[in-house]
Amino acid sequence: VYYTGIVRDKQGRKMSKSLGNSPDPLELIAEYGADGIRMGMLFATPAGNDLPFDSKLCEQGSKFSNKIWNAFRFLSMNMEEDVEYTPTTEIDSENLVDRWMMSRIHQTIKEVEADFQNYKLNDALKKVYSLIWDDFCDWYIELAKPANYSDKFDKERLNVALGMFEQLMKLLHPFMPFISEEIWQHIDERSSEEALCVSDWPNYDESKIITEDITLFESMQGMVSALRNIRSEMGVSPKKDIEVLIKSSNAEKIEENEWILRKLQVLKSLFIANDLKKPKACASALVGNDEIYVQMFDLVDVDKEIER
Repeated sequence: VYYTGIVRDKQGRKMSKSLGNSPDPLELIAEYGADGIRMGMLFATPAGNDLPFDSKLCEQGSKFSNKIWNAFRFLSMNMEEDVEYTPTTEIDSENLVDRWMMSRIHQTIKEVEADFQNYKLNDALKKVYSLIWDDFCDWYIELAKPANYSDKFDKERLNVALGMFEQLMKLLHPFMPFISEEIWQHIDERSSEEALCVSDWPNYDESKIITEDITLFESMQGMVSALRNIRSEMGVSPKKDIEVLIKSSNAEKIEENEWILRKLQVLKSLFIANDLKKPKACASALVGNDEIYVQMFDLVDVDKEIER
């Protein structure tokens, strides 16, 4: 049996009609959606603790619903009317991003199942939230979509993206049943017997978790973030091409996947080596044990930066 805490107002008082501190749930649903309210309240409620209710929690849930719907809308906009799509989790074994995303999905399945066993529902939701918002929306879709905005996904790539999205909806369904079911029914034509609410929970497969891929991709995420920070700190436009040098003991693997850096950064040149000297007039960042250098000669007034 799972016991919930007491919902209290901002002053810590128990909500009741006599105090007049209990919001109308129908009004909240009209403003934030039923899923938004469920998600917001679960997100802020550690097991066994009381919940200090704040409508901002519902707003957070509503924003998450919008994020999910926009991700699906982006994928559906790339679906051709006269093409039959078959969502799949059979990924391109040569694609690091596919392997990383599949690893993260199965890693999350394992962690969420453990949280369910221990009644840590809010911890489980936070893991699903991070998987969808951070990993899938902010990284996977950005790297999976065509380089040119006007181009469409090719059929195989879109089938994989839709297949992964289906897995995410299965993980999300216990927390946000309405939007997950709606998207599930939109991805493919399904009968009532194939509804998400009666579908199988995603199967955990330990062999799908490739730790080396997770580590490598996280390292490259750190490099992209470091380059973005350097641009921001030095006042360099995100659209300006830059010369980048990377010193890494894992240079060969990074070089094999340098397209990730090139897709997310505008680069004039990219040099990766196991060992190199720090160039003159450069901005630098440390990502784990890797060193990132950006040539500044043509980007800023070097003398002024030295003086500063």
